[in-house]
Parts: sequence; structure tokens; C-alpha cells
Amino acid sequence: MAKQTTTKELCNLFLNSISTNPELLEVARLAIEDVLVEMRDSHISLPLRGNGLVIRNYNSSSSSIIRMGPETAMRIGLQAIASHLEKKEEEQNG
Repeated sequence: MAKQTTTKELCNLFLNSISTNPELLEVARLAIEDVLVEMRDSHISLPLRGNGLVIRNYNSSSSSIIRMGPETAMRIGLQAIASHLEKKEEEQNG
């Protein structure tokens, strides 16, 4: 009798496949970067955060202003990947 794959195993397989897929990682990176740029341009920061993501200033100089936490970046990246995969599936299925 064939072994059934558990939900946990499927999730692990899926996340591992994302972590090694350059196309999906680029989709996530671009989405995160777009939000960082929007936050910088809107002068939004998280002054009480001890660590997080930053983006260079308009003039390409370094910045230490924290714009978002890693949990927000993960959420943005995963949502972008999900949207990208849905769009690809719709294109393939016509």
C-alpha cells in the first residue's frame, strides 16, 4: 500500500521548491522592494523596531531607517508568489 503524503510534508515540499526557484524568488524580491520604495517615498518608518529592512535613500546613500519588519516582508513575498502562480495557471488554462 502506498504511503499517503501528509499536509506537513506537502508544505515542506512546496516551500523547499520555492526556496530554490529563482523566478519565484525574484517575484518576491521585486514585490518587497516595491513596498520598501513606497514606504521610503512616503516617509514611513518603524522607529521602535530594533531590526528590519531598510532601503537606500533617493540619492543612493546608505540609510539606517527601518521601513518594515521581516514578517511583513515574508507576507508580501509569499502573497506575490501566490498571485504569480495563480496568474501563470490562468494563462496556461486559457
